[in-house]
Amino acid sequence: MMDGQPNGPGQIYFFNNNYLEATFANGDIDTQDAIMIENNGNYYRGGFKESVQTGSGVLRTSGSEWKGKFEAGRIVGIK
Repeated sequence: MMDGQPNGPGQIYFFNNNYLEATFANGDIDTQDAIMIENNGNYYRGGFKESVQTGSGVLRTSGSEWKGKFEAGRIVGIK
């Protein structure tokens, strides 16, 4: 923690049973390899910048899987 904000590697377990493992910078998720698992089974592993999915990643939802590049939380290139 730095000034009351998460800073460095850490894990968050949310009240709704979502889970996040990431590296934080002044409270924002800022890493190339975070893991986010939602209680509905959705799964994302990849980059975040300023707490938004950015960079290479894998998103799995309801039996679908997308691998590619994310910008501002949206997939922009599929591998």
